[in-house]
Amino acid sequence: MKKKCGFIKEFKKSYGKVFSVYMLASIFVATVGIVILISLFYHDNEKNLQVAANKVKAVDIYENIQKDYYDKVNEAKEISLEDKGLYKCYKLLLEALNSYNINEVQSAKVVYNLSEELLNGLFNKLKEETLNEEIESFSESQSDWLEKKSNIKNEYYDSELIMYQKLIDLNISICEEWISYYK
Repeated sequence: MKKKCGFIKEFKKSYGKVFSVYMLASIFVATVGIVILISLFYHDNEKNLQVAANKVKAVDIYENIQKDYYDKVNEAKEISLEDKGLYKCYKLLLEALNSYNINEVQSAKVVYNLSEELLNGLFNKLKEETLNEEIESFSESQSDWLEKKSNIKNEYYDSELIMYQKLIDLNISICEEWISYYK
């Protein structure tokens, strides 16, 4: 019987060693898992903070550019309408649009929207003040502009920054063409 007890003792000793090895391995795996979860959580929080910071930055860029532009609009309103006043007004606003940094998507988007606003305002002003024959030439120019705008949006749909930069250039060039009417 002693042999059986020795066998049982040896079995218990070896079982204890195996159990210890498995326990250590499971503790190691659990520790590594926890470290990974903590790092993922930290990375997600860092990412969320960065997204929030970018949103705040975008709002700041939007508000700063828009405020500056509308200050220029108010300044342009004060220009006398005599002696090429409308030309000077629109020229001042175009210079303002050209002065903004459009190397970030947020700022380019703001400047694009402002250039659209200027272009639409200019077109409506031209419709009010021109003869029917002249309106047709502006309408043709507007049709060309719409086609070019559509082409740019289709060609650069995967690069938002380049798309906005090209659209701004298009809008500004059309505005420059149209304000030459007031020269």
